[in-house]
Amino acid sequence: MLNLSLSETSEQLESQPTVEEPVDLSTDDLISKISSENVVIALTRVFTGVLKVGQAIYVISTGYVPDERDIQVNSSKFVKKNRHVKKVVIKQLYMLYGRDLKAVSSVPAGNFCGIEGLGGSITRTATLSSELHVVPIIEHPTYLPVMKYAIEPVNPKDIPVLRFGLKLLAQSDSCVQVIVQENGEMIILTAGDVHFDKCKEDLVKRFAKIDIRVSRPIVSLRETITNTLIAVPKETIVASHTIKMSLVAVALPQNIAQLISINYDLIKMITERQSYGWIDLLRKYNEFADKEPLARLPKEQTFKSELTTRAVAHFKDLLYATFEQNGIVWDNLKNKIWCVSRTPDCANILINNSRDYVHNIFLETNVQDQRTFLAQCVLRAFQSCVKAGPICEEPLMNCAFIVNDFELARDIQPVAITPQLMSFEENAIKAALTAALENGDLRLMEPMYTTSIRVNTNVLGEFLTIHFF
Repeated sequence: MLNLSLSETSEQLESQPTVEEPVDLSTDDLISKISSENVVIALTRVFTGVLKVGQAIYVISTGYVPDERDIQVNSSKFVKKNRHVKKVVIKQLYMLYGRDLKAVSSVPAGNFCGIEGLGGSITRTATLSSELHVVPIIEHPTYLPVMKYAIEPVNPKDIPVLRFGLKLLAQSDSCVQVIVQENGEMIILTAGDVHFDKCKEDLVKRFAKIDIRVSRPIVSLRETITNTLIAVPKETIVASHTIKMSLVAVALPQNIAQLISINYDLIKMITERQSYGWIDLLRKYNEFADKEPLARLPKEQTFKSELTTRAVAHFKDLLYATFEQNGIVWDNLKNKIWCVSRTPDCANILINNSRDYVHNIFLETNVQDQRTFLAQCVLRAFQSCVKAGPICEEPLMNCAFIVNDFELARDIQPVAITPQLMSFEENAIKAALTAALENGDLRLMEPMYTTSIRVNTNVLGEFLTIHFF
């Protein structure tokens, strides 16, 4: 994405008359003024067909999955309810000649061009298509940010302006990442101090035009455990009034963790299909109560889209093969993944190795078992535990919790499970997960950054002398 000021492109774009800035602008007026002063142009390569000014086109983001049946029945309704696709009209096309732009009416396949009119539909990357039966191209960033800063406006009422300015900054600079954390804190990630200084200058003088406060650089640490399945630590027992559990915490092999991180979006989609509200879960439990035991066993999840079905099957094959590479012990656990942490860059898994509670991420929710109602406590406790480790409350990374036993301590009907009971059980399970970590060898992981430096061979000796002696 290119974000150009009108003053910088006065020769290519029609300039607007200069308006004297008022003494005090409201939040909406300031956002409108900044928006009118900047033109967002999407840098695009045309693979097939011809792009034309005034053409209606679909902007498709990474999470889009085509549904042939819904598209054929009513494509307009499908687009309206799908958050991963938008229909826009191309306002203007430009050929790029260095810093110069030349307006054109059409661009044939094979060319790079700039498109005006997509700024509100694209934040970083997207796929453009005139048809809905396409699979989007996925962005694979090749860099990792080095510096992280928390940023906030001096005046709290300028938070909407800062958010708008950060969006423009992310569109104009592909090396910037902007994250809004769960507590509302805005984080900006850059390639270094010099890069951050430039981003800060652009925010203050161009994209937000407000005074901002910046924290000291934030160093992201991770907590992990070094115990392997060969040297399993002592089991931790959860003995509450309702649940009996035993579990251990071990290190997750690197190749499994890497595979999970790469396929995080797919895993998230699979696990979200298993989520039921309390009323729906109770209704389904009553439906299965009178069926034969064999008919009550959970089945494999099915998907409407053939593309999704193939993607899940391919991921399952890769996952099983990766588990097999780590020995017979991990091979026996390959079809028992209960849950994956909601941290894309920190892979952690919960494994269900209990004897008679059948459930994993590829199966439908086990609604016929009473333990499913309390399993929600286990999953919430796991997600809470991996967000803050026992050393310094930093996120966990590459940890596996193996549940070897999961039983009810007493016979309890689903209607008797109250929110207070679930809160008590969740706290007890979280304490047990933390204790399982503390039974092992905990480690604090510090980030390491590598730099590739290339020099001519005639100065290589001097370079090595300066940097290594």
